[in-house]
Amino acid sequence: MDFDIKRIEKNTPIKGVFFFDTMIWLSILAPEFSEDNSRMNKYIGFFDKVYNDPHSKIAVSSLSISELTNTYFRVVAVRMYEKENNTTVHHNEFKTKYRTTAHFKDQYQIICDEIDARSDSLIYVDHTLEQTDLVNAVNYPSLDFNDYCYYQICKNQGITIVTDDQDFFVEKLKVLTLNSRLMDRYYEELTKGLR
Repeated sequence: MDFDIKRIEKNTPIKGVFFFDTMIWLSILAPEFSEDNSRMNKYIGFFDKVYNDPHSKIAVSSLSISELTNTYFRVVAVRMYEKENNTTVHHNEFKTKYRTTAHFKDQYQIICDEIDARSDSLIYVDHTLEQTDLVNAVNYPSLDFNDYCYYQICKNQGITIVTDDQDFFVEKLKVLTLNSRLMDRYYEELTKGLR
């Protein structure tokens, strides 16, 4: 088996190109809506080290930016709007009740500004969807389709993915994580070869 999963440590090298998953980005952009735990703070610290290193880049794709903005609006922005306006926006009302508001437009500008502010450290990468992806994605049952596309981007371009998602127990991909379940699966796989 060809797994390359490592735990993020204080001395983890920050040279190279790194793809951070949506939940890490969300914790950076809206820490007040993230779990306040030391594990997420370590991811944010690692992101900051990569961001501030002139020899490193943060990879993003159109799909990851779409997922980030959609998650931000549904998890963060609409909840702020509900609290500020003492209202509830049901899932089926999101487009009609929230996206038409000035709050949505303001939050849209904020998220664009946050991404743009980091543009010097970003590298834009994408995966051209092919017919084979629709067939092959089923061979990775732990990954949803977005994650499968991120896997293809990172694998094909030699990019390290930084994730807390235990679903990224996949071969031929450099993974950095603090997820103990993912690390346990990796160690279990390593010891299989020693038995």
